[in-house]
Amino acid sequence: MEYRDILLTSEDNIKTYSSINDNVSGDYLLTAIAIAQRTGLEGIIGTALVNKIQELIGKDEIGNSKNNHYKTLLDEYISDYLIYQSIVELIPIVSFKINNVGATKTDDEKNSLVTFNEVFKLKDYYEDKADYFAMRLQRFLIDKYSDYPELND
Repeated sequence: MEYRDILLTSEDNIKTYSSINDNVSGDYLLTAIAIAQRTGLEGIIGTALVNKIQELIGKDEIGNSKNNHYKTLLDEYISDYLIYQSIVELIPIVSFKINNVGATKTDDEKNSLVTFNEVFKLKDYYEDKADYFAMRLQRFLIDKYSDYPELND
């Protein structure tokens, strides 16, 4: 069975542990999570380790005592990183839409949209947070390198 499409965090997790509004579309958020996982997380810990964790989740073995170190990695390090990196990916997705007429932004009578520069300042803010959690994740893996043979791939 292929586990490649398993996401390592959820829409609910991001909405619970961040300032993301509950009305943000799950379609947008799930896209952002997938991008953050594929481009961000895999770049930090490698595809082999991401695949291993996806497989353990898919087989419902992540909670087994022999896989405790993978569960710790997921719950205490990967989850924090993916919350912030997903928001980094989400900001442009919700700010601008690409359609048949080109790139557009939606104006609403009741809301005041931020400028293009403000969108990317906000993105930079969340990128700084994601970078912090990425470094924390890397330090953990360096300290526990022998627990994760997938890092050799």
